[in-house]
Amino acid sequence: GGDFRGADGNQQKEVHHFDFYKKAIDSILIENKNKKNLFFFISTDDPDEKYEPYKKTRDYLIKNKVFLKLPTQNHNPKEYIFDFANLAYSDIIISGSSTFAITAGMLGKDKKIIHSKSFFNQFLINDCTWFSSMGNTNFCKDLLKNLEHAYYNVTLV
Repeated sequence: GGDFRGADGNQQKEVHHFDFYKKAIDSILIENKNKKNLFFFISTDDPDEKYEPYKKTRDYLIKNKVFLKLPTQNHNPKEYIFDFANLAYSDIIISGSSTFAITAGMLGKDKKIIHSKSFFNQFLINDCTWFSSMGNTNFCKDLLKNLEHAYYNVTLV
């Protein structure tokens, strides 16, 4: 959303580009090629047609003819709860760096969570204090060091 696009002063370091979303979508489509009722929904508080990652990802899903729920521009609290519940009870989350999506990945049913490998790897080689003052950096580092024992079922693409 808007905070990732520069409002937080981090020069969009949290932004995941379309290439990540495309790889993640492709991996899901390949893994589930025999399933007829795949359902994708985009959860964002910033469905901006001019914002390349959103527009290209949305267009790619439409091109692949999957059932898709798009967000509205309406910032209704009920929609946030709907989005959070859907994420928490999804089979798979293609997650941005948002704590909203990360938290939903921890709650609800067991699920596969796909994160950006390049985004996560930066926490092993850089200070990354820009990311959070609340310990999120430690979450990323610890998860990478213990992937096979993680309570958070992450796949990195």
